[in-house]
Amino acid sequence: MAHPDPLLLALAAGHAVTGERDSRGLVDSAVEHRMTGLLWSAVERGEVVLSPDERQRLSVVDMANRLREQQIERALVEAVRRARGLGIELVTFKGVTAARRWYDRPGERPTSDLDLLVAPHDRARYAEIVRALNPTNDLLRDLTPEELLDWAVRDQAMNVRLEADLGAQTWSGQPVTIDLHVDLLKYGIPGRQAEEIWAHTHLFELDGGETVRVLDAEVALVHLLLHMNRDRFAYLIAYADVARLLRREPIDWQYVHQFVAREGLDVPVYASLDAVTQSLGITVPAHPPIGGWRALLWKRLWSPRVRLQGLEGRKGIRRRRRWLPVMARGRAIEGMSAWIRGTS
Repeated sequence: MAHPDPLLLALAAGHAVTGERDSRGLVDSAVEHRMTGLLWSAVERGEVVLSPDERQRLSVVDMANRLREQQIERALVEAVRRARGLGIELVTFKGVTAARRWYDRPGERPTSDLDLLVAPHDRARYAEIVRALNPTNDLLRDLTPEELLDWAVRDQAMNVRLEADLGAQTWSGQPVTIDLHVDLLKYGIPGRQAEEIWAHTHLFELDGGETVRVLDAEVALVHLLLHMNRDRFAYLIAYADVARLLRREPIDWQYVHQFVAREGLDVPVYASLDAVTQSLGITVPAHPPIGGWRALLWKRLWSPRVRLQGLEGRKGIRRRRRWLPVMARGRAIEGMSAWIRGTS
């Protein structure tokens, strides 16, 4: 499998779909591109007809996704509660809150882990946060708090395992892993707008009444588009995220343009927006033009030939990621240093 079934492209765009397909091929494609939740919704609405065996297979996958989402939501609530107990606020993005904000039902957007961002003014307390979430983490023993923060700043995030009894378990019994970020954009060199990003967050209420902090729509959109470059545009579900955010959120495009210009990331952000809208057949207001060697490089690295290739598309991902910091305008020395180090 590789490029998604055309019916899945229509589902990602939010278009109505009808008809029958090769059931097994369609479900295989949905699994590879993480579109099983949206496909199951279409099946339940009677828009897509599957064979009995494939309908059963898809329903099992959807149930597993819903169980995993429940577990991750409980992990989110627990992680936020522990941080607030320290007087620290965390921001969550992608994952379970993206599912709650932009999708119709639990399980429609599969999620596997939890992404949290530490506020700029709380970075010095990074080790405290890690200890609260994952007290037995080996790095707490091996590194000083300053060294642990340096580690996180260098990699722009750190993986920790939440130690908690979350009640809901997936059939595979997987624990919940947290990517604990100090830099939201994570493109190989430090972002320029940490305080600005923090100022553009707000509280969001989950179904159970708990509140968590999330990104405003404009910053969330920029982050989703930039992150697609890191993932080599491999999976269709990332396109669906962008399409649903655009449909459900009023976007202040002038602010988006200002944010992107200040960060110097016009090429990867706007080229990604074009890739999504053209693939899905959706329209958005015009953005500032992009050009020059950065745009030519982007088109070579992330050409249509390599996009939406599923598992196959993950090959060579690190080689392409290395070029992201080089594309940041006004940061040539930092960008080339990051390229040489191979960080992104």
